[in-house]
Amino acid sequence: MRIAEISAFSQFSVGKIMKDIKDYHNSHTNAVCKIFYSRGDKNESNDFCLFGNKFLVLFNALFARIFDNDGFCLKNNTKRLIKQLNRFKPDIVHIHCLHGYYLNSKLLFSYFFEHPTIKVVWTMHDAWAITGHCCYFNFAKCFKWKKHCESCPQKKEYPASYLIDNSSFNYDEKRKIFSSLPFNQMVIVTPSHWLSDIIQESFLSKYKVFTIHNGINTNVFNTKNDSNGGKPYPPFTNNKKVLLGVASGWDTRKGLSFFNEISDFIKDDWEIVVIGKIDKKTKLSPRIRHIERTTDQFELKRIYQSASVLLNPTLDDNYPTVNIEAQACGCKVLTFDTGGARETDCGNLYLAQSMNIEYLISKINEISLYPVRPINYQKIDKERMGLEYNTLFNSL
Repeated sequence: MRIAEISAFSQFSVGKIMKDIKDYHNSHTNAVCKIFYSRGDKNESNDFCLFGNKFLVLFNALFARIFDNDGFCLKNNTKRLIKQLNRFKPDIVHIHCLHGYYLNSKLLFSYFFEHPTIKVVWTMHDAWAITGHCCYFNFAKCFKWKKHCESCPQKKEYPASYLIDNSSFNYDEKRKIFSSLPFNQMVIVTPSHWLSDIIQESFLSKYKVFTIHNGINTNVFNTKNDSNGGKPYPPFTNNKKVLLGVASGWDTRKGLSFFNEISDFIKDDWEIVVIGKIDKKTKLSPRIRHIERTTDQFELKRIYQSASVLLNPTLDDNYPTVNIEAQACGCKVLTFDTGGARETDCGNLYLAQSMNIEYLISKINEISLYPVRPINYQKIDKERMGLEYNTLFNSL
């Protein structure tokens, strides 16, 4: 069995998931699995195939800002991908995020349609495939996708368009293109039951939908001490409790504003630490310690271990893996009951019933006193995820 994994990046959250799936199949099965990606630095391993370049990505991003056409540009980039796929001769193409300014979806699905022996597995990490523009809609309370998108209220949200609203055309194109494959050629995977239910209400309802929860590397994310001897992460003070926030990038949907508000009222025995990319224009309270995104998993592990509570104030999410990583490291998590967040409970997840700041501070103080419950690491391990994908691939 030959498996091609496709997404924009070979790094970050989706990139890590692809790598874990690739590593499982290349190590535990007779399959040959490769990752095809368009953005980021070139990986010299034979398991990684770069088919794009920075200039084309920037060009497409500019067009998307004007014409609202992410996912429908860059034919040349997609032709390079198709040439690589023809050389690789995959039995299964496992696609992930098709947005990200790197791909022409119409051309890719035409390739699938012309090669009916190729089985397509599409893991949807958000709802972009079924809307005319956005990746998340609950925050905006917009449910036009159930019938037809137009006049998008989130036009300036990723993938942002600052001029044209092309959501009506995009919706029609997605419905036509993504529904073009025979129902037995493509299956859909969602990391949460929440998103699975949504997909089955959309124009993709004719396809089988499976839920496979994302896994993490429990050899890294655990409560064991590593080479630091169990000391707190260096930037943190030893005599304060740490309220932690982690995201690859902070925006309105991720809830950074809650940390600013909490910092005005929480007692001085707390230190607030936020990790992840923040727009330079965004004002951050002087009480908040900001750490840029880290790609070192062991460093992130030590940060989780040093925190008392991880606050994840996301207003819309599919299956926030950060919740699982934190709990695996012995950190208790407080999050809003949005999207698939409740499905990330490993025993130390607490759902906030209100967005009121006084309530959140009270809940944070309360949770910090709770003992850490034991974790079933097999349930959240990437090996379990790899096995479930392998079972699905074999069934096709």
